[in-house]
Amino acid sequence: MMAPARLRWGCVLRNCEIRAALERSFDHLVHSSVVDDPVEVDRHRGFIGSHLVSGFSAFGLIPPALAIDPSSAGFSATALSILGLEILVALFVSRTGRLAQGYLLSACILSMLAVWVTVHTGGLGSFAVVWLAIAPIEAALSGRRSTVAGAALISGAGFLLTVFLTLSGGASRAFVFAGDSTTMNFLACVVALGYASGVAIGIERRERATSL
Repeated sequence: MMAPARLRWGCVLRNCEIRAALERSFDHLVHSSVVDDPVEVDRHRGFIGSHLVSGFSAFGLIPPALAIDPSSAGFSATALSILGLEILVALFVSRTGRLAQGYLLSACILSMLAVWVTVHTGGLGSFAVVWLAIAPIEAALSGRRSTVAGAALISGAGFLLTVFLTLSGGASRAFVFAGDSTTMNFLACVVALGYASGVAIGIERRERATSL
């Protein structure tokens, strides 16, 4: 029984070491104005790293998405390109050190993505409506009420735009994905829950670092 336990803990420690090494790889992108504050360095590094990864991953998914379903090339390429704009947000924070504004810019991008997918997959009945809640949840990592409130306003504006387009007939079901609506709604909620859980872990890490 000792060997499996020792192996399990060894894997955990190894994963922690790999994660720490990956995080340190973004240290040189943190703005010089915060390098003397370990807590702020952790916040900036986490933001820059996660948004660079998500942005480049989105652009990397464009070719396979087009190959899998050429009929929805415009829809898929636009959605992934919107998410790819997170690269510019990460570089903005890296160059200016303005993390709060970075969260608001990210909120704009996430809301744009949610609205784009929503209005092309059924409007208010789309599985992607729940994604509008992601932006203010992410903004909680900033530790600033004003930033969370700003992100909530941006998401709210996206929701109102979705309502307007749905009621005015601007939304459609041009793209119907495999599976019934219940399955898609379930998967969309799982994605949002997974993202929110990641944010919660980030907040816990930040609070723990602050208390040290």
